[in-house]
Amino acid sequence: MRPRTIALVLALLISIVGTAHAIGISPSGKEIPYLPGEEARVMFTAINNGGTPVVFDISTDGELAGYTTVEKRRLILAPQSAKAFSVVLKIPKELDPGTHSTQIIITEGSTRAGQVSGRASVISSIEFFVPFFGKYVKAKLNAKTVNIGEPVDFALEIRNLGNETINSAGSTISIFEGNEKIGFADTNSIADLGPLAGATLSAQWMPSKSGDFIAIADVIYDGLSTQAKASFRVGRMLVNIVDITYDEIFAGTIGKVYVKLESKSNSKLDGVFTELFVYKDGEFLTRINGKPFALLPWDIYTDTIYVDTKGFEPGVYDGKIIVHYGDRQAEQAFKLALRNKKAFDTTVYAIIIVLAISMAALFAIYARQGSRRKR
Repeated sequence: MRPRTIALVLALLISIVGTAHAIGISPSGKEIPYLPGEEARVMFTAINNGGTPVVFDISTDGELAGYTTVEKRRLILAPQSAKAFSVVLKIPKELDPGTHSTQIIITEGSTRAGQVSGRASVISSIEFFVPFFGKYVKAKLNAKTVNIGEPVDFALEIRNLGNETINSAGSTISIFEGNEKIGFADTNSIADLGPLAGATLSAQWMPSKSGDFIAIADVIYDGLSTQAKASFRVGRMLVNIVDITYDEIFAGTIGKVYVKLESKSNSKLDGVFTELFVYKDGEFLTRINGKPFALLPWDIYTDTIYVDTKGFEPGVYDGKIIVHYGDRQAEQAFKLALRNKKAFDTTVYAIIIVLAISMAALFAIYARQGSRRKR
């Protein structure tokens, strides 16, 4: 691609991005009632947030574009200004059940002929819902994560998507750990839920253990039923030591020990710190305190402890990690192996010898080639 072409493409992209931030439409979407055969008038506002005048072209798209009329097809907006315009949607009499919509598009007007210009657009929509025949409920279950000792609040959102009133509706929420049912909670009941009307049913459950759970709500309404599902966690004041690892440590040096931790709490834990103890043949040798840190809810964090082994002989030592959090602690033992530093020195010497031999061989080759040239 030629440099001039690349420059033009970049200019086009920059123009599109810049203008996209400068223009806007409000509202971003509008939901209206389904009134078959009637006209709905919706007001929108075109916005110019830029520093130069902008010409807006207004168009429609989508399933119901043929039923949509825009009051003005073009607007000219001064910098930092806005103008309102109306859109009329004639709602068809016969439509399938479900959501139907039309899109309203405002596009930056084209510039003078012969210039390359990006035409940025923003989109809003008008939509409505056509009810199903008879009685039809859609449900959504929400459950918050809590700590053990706190009740789990369930919020069951139901909406009547049918064209008939529902006389009564209620639900029983079953709680599962894996495939095992461990509890249930009944929600309140409601009556006279009209077409397209919604309501929220509530229930509480007190957990007796921590873990990951699934709640399934069986919604019963006028002899019909539907289900909704939600996952949630019950935490507790617990930190697990997942793993203890370390890099290769030579006796007499400072090494790194890594302690991988996992929080089972639904709350942030501040002031957590790690202690490392080292023993040899049951005799206490040293203790190292790590820096305090915070554990976020359900977080996995690796703490690094620096161990000074000055004066230690090579060999295997007994180590112990204690993690302090709140008024509790987690503890785990491990083995700490310190290598002989001489092993490192021997390796270095071996590398030096190999390099010396290689250099001597190269020198001999070059000397031989030089003697041949003299002959």
